[in-house]
Amino acid sequence: MRAATITIVTGLAALLGGGCDPVTMGVTAGASLAANALFGDSKMTQVAREAYVRAPICSARPNGIPNGRIVLLVRNIGWYSFYPMPDGRSVAAESGKSLVVIEYEIANPGDVDVLVNPERALLTDGDGKVAQEVVGTGGLRTGKLSLDDEALLRATESWQMLSVFEVPPGEYAVLAPGGRTTEEPNPHRLAACRFPGPIAQR
Repeated sequence: MRAATITIVTGLAALLGGGCDPVTMGVTAGASLAANALFGDSKMTQVAREAYVRAPICSARPNGIPNGRIVLLVRNIGWYSFYPMPDGRSVAAESGKSLVVIEYEIANPGDVDVLVNPERALLTDGDGKVAQEVVGTGGLRTGKLSLDDEALLRATESWQMLSVFEVPPGEYAVLAPGGRTTEEPNPHRLAACRFPGPIAQR
């Protein structure tokens, strides 16, 4: 059974023309994104928790979540116990967990190439515990990757992506990767939008 929250994206016009600065929006983390796995309640955990608290509901951001020079546009979010992937693979959630399937786009609306870090969207709960996808499609690489790796996204181009996360049922936030030029330092910003847990079966 599935309970889904659907977000329809209308475009980037409001973001680019509505007074939001896509270069500076986001919560800044001063440490490596990989620190969460290494040091427990690290700067990464603290910043993910802060991003979660500040995050609007995903359906309230139809023009996407800006982070640096890229925008994450959420297309659809659904909860499943079993999910057949478009490439023929299938994923089943283990006992006590559910699958969150997120369809999204990472777009570079600017006129310069940018580095995207991390390469794919992440999830966080209210405690700042960050989860990577267990399987996915789109982008340059899929699955669990080093959070310090970067990928080049050409000017005005975008990636159509799908990520499957296996997590305990609950409310989560999608963490948008950051985008910067090769000349800019990596500020490790986190921006996010929240979505509800699965609807309880009656």
